[in-house]
Amino acid sequence: MLRGMIFIDHMNFDIALQDYYKTLGLPTAKLDYNKLFLNITKLVDNVDFVKASIFVPKPDSFLMGDPLLSRYYSWVTGLGNAPFTDVIEGRYCARAVSPAVPMNIANKSTYYKVEKGTDINLAVDAINKAFHNSYDIAYILSADTDYIKVYDVLKSYGKIVVVVVVNGQSTYRIKPHVDATFTLDDSFFSTCLRTPTVVAPATSAPTGISTTPAPSTATVGTTPAPAPSTATVSTTPAPASGATTVSTTPAPDTSATTVGTTSSSTPSTASTTTPATSTTPAGAP
Repeated sequence: MLRGMIFIDHMNFDIALQDYYKTLGLPTAKLDYNKLFLNITKLVDNVDFVKASIFVPKPDSFLMGDPLLSRYYSWVTGLGNAPFTDVIEGRYCARAVSPAVPMNIANKSTYYKVEKGTDINLAVDAINKAFHNSYDIAYILSADTDYIKVYDVLKSYGKIVVVVVVNGQSTYRIKPHVDATFTLDDSFFSTCLRTPTVVAPATSAPTGISTTPAPSTATVGTTPAPAPSTATVSTTPAPASGATTVSTTPAPDTSATTVGTTSSSTPSTASTTTPATSTTPAGAP
């Protein structure tokens, strides 16, 4: 079996994914990246998934003021909590459009963004791991032609290079430098979706448990119940004939001591319903 490692320029991949689903008129697929990486590895036969490296720029303090960008960064770095996954950070810097106009995070016309470090981080990581023979086949998730020289170096080390892109991205200039290219579309992404969260319906009380006490004279607690029922026999001489009159007086009815929060003359069985739970990936937006 070949050992496969995945290197993903995440911002490049994520923007391409959003653009693709916009052309379909559909919301962007919510991907489970564990499934995504395993399924990408299976695009080539006889390959075991070893590890994935995710490359993402960290916004500077100014850009962290953008709620959408801040949430994206928190979510994507949270992917590093998954097994066999590393998140390697570059930089995302804001620059003023004009020195005379102060940057305002709410006004995108006052600044532009510069991504630094992602390309070089991916190149160094892929080449370093190839040099140390950490994998046999590299899957690069990016359509960026800046990586062409990296592909040439990896192949010179005897590594198999596969480039994976999203439908709509071009691989025309890349194909001569790699062993294979794959283009992913909705039919592929539909196999990599997150498991939906199941929320149990809210109820005033769990099913099977009554909150209305049943009418009863039973004793609740540890107070002993009255003595078992017996008949009292008394003999009273008859005034005329001397015959004996037998009268029976029933003793109070009893039952076993009941311990709990609800009592009734007939014991009831309470059942508890536990709400269903599901796990959602950490930090997912």
